[in-house]
Amino acid sequence: MTEQDELSRMLHEKVQAFDVRPSDVPQVEARAGRIRARRRVAAVAAVAAAVVAAAVPAALALRPGDPSGAPVHPRPTAPTTSASTTTPAPSALSRMRQGRDPKVDWRQGRTVHLAGGRTLTLPDGIWDTFAPYRGGVVAGSTNDIADEVVVVGADGSVVSRGQGSAPVLSPDGSTVTWWSHSDGGSAFISGPTSDAGRADTRLPTTTQRPRAVGYLGDRLVYRVDSDTGGVAVSCGGSCTITISGMTMVRAVDSGRRLLAGYADATCPTKVFHVPDLPGSASRTVHVTSSWPCVRETPATFSPDGSKLALEHQDADGRFDGVRVRDSASGELLMSYRTPVGVEVGSAVWDDDSHVLLDVYSPSYHQWTLLRVGLDRSVERAAPVIPGDDTQKPFSFGAQP
Repeated sequence: MTEQDELSRMLHEKVQAFDVRPSDVPQVEARAGRIRARRRVAAVAAVAAAVVAAAVPAALALRPGDPSGAPVHPRPTAPTTSASTTTPAPSALSRMRQGRDPKVDWRQGRTVHLAGGRTLTLPDGIWDTFAPYRGGVVAGSTNDIADEVVVVGADGSVVSRGQGSAPVLSPDGSTVTWWSHSDGGSAFISGPTSDAGRADTRLPTTTQRPRAVGYLGDRLVYRVDSDTGGVAVSCGGSCTITISGMTMVRAVDSGRRLLAGYADATCPTKVFHVPDLPGSASRTVHVTSSWPCVRETPATFSPDGSKLALEHQDADGRFDGVRVRDSASGELLMSYRTPVGVEVGSAVWDDDSHVLLDVYSPSYHQWTLLRVGLDRSVERAAPVIPGDDTQKPFSFGAQP
């Protein structure tokens, strides 16, 4: 069965779950084809970037102070064979030490682990991130094939479910915002993260499939289209500020007024400082960056905003590690590569000195979470569980 056949099969199986008409499936498949094409282009570009990556000191992939130069983790070995038994070697992921659970909100399977030890159960679906909302949670997808958002009440009941995208948090963590397309039209919905009684607010939008990314002060930053990019900032009502100089935004730090994202094909990833945006008139603001040219994918700013975690892409197009750079200068502070063959799904900060990664080993069909320190220490933050790459068993809560 070809990749396209498999995609078609999966999409038709999930038609009911995503409330997609059968006649819409070809359009979804076409969009997926465009996404794959872009990823192939990115993979080709990554080959050229490999020359730069080769300059990173090999010691960055070693245990701190290890004079032997041994890799951070033993690489998977071939199964050992005796006359009577064949015992596969344990995977590199299963051999890692397991530490404490994540400090941040996180999901394993359908169970959401919230601050204070409280848990909630999500319905079946693809939930890439979530955030507290009125004692329950709102969860959404961030993939570029299907948009869906669900609101789960404090009692675990499904309050609403429909077309939409993943939530973001305000800088103080008191407000959660997500995009929803329903009978009331397309709008960004904002409400309290606690069970406070204040009413939700709606910010109508005419953009196609926007995706909220974060906040600059009290202004929402969003991608104009989840496929093609474009960066905009809300300024009230129908007012929109367009950010020129960026093609796509992927991370926001409100305190330092920083946007991390893509600039152009020749120098893709940069961090931009956005000046104060007073007034309520639609306009275009041009931003520039003093960052060097890097080709990693921005993931998230540290809680204090001084550092940016970026996902590293290997020459074959697979994400196989994380790098941490200084937010102001782009200076490389830490680089970690996963064991051979292990792929990185997403990255968040557990605290100001540790990054959490959800990772997958295709060779062993295993998922887990890794905690990587700025001192290049590594441990598991969750058990190793079996699975495949069709649905991620782990994800993280939205962070301000």
